[in-house]
Amino acid sequence: MSELEQVPDELASLFAAERAAPVVDAAARTAAKARMVAAVAHVPLGTAGAAGAATTLAGSGKVIAILALTLGVGAGTIALVKHADRTA
Repeated sequence: MSELEQVPDELASLFAAERAAPVVDAAARTAAKARMVAAVAHVPLGTAGAAGAATTLAGSGKVIAILALTLGVGAGTIALVKHADRTA
């Protein structure tokens, strides 16, 4: 599809729906972010201020540590398998 071609009807309807969608205000966006952080980091929604920030950082730290450990174990396993293939 080039810029000169007409947009397919399905895509045109998606563009129209996006233009007609209500604009999300900052309060709704902040509330959605708070719910997401609470779900991912297991932080209660009622925590606020420095204590809430510290809890959020601790929860985020846990998530990052688990991801790093998972990636490290996965990379180690791949390295061992490749090494075993070369020596066999």
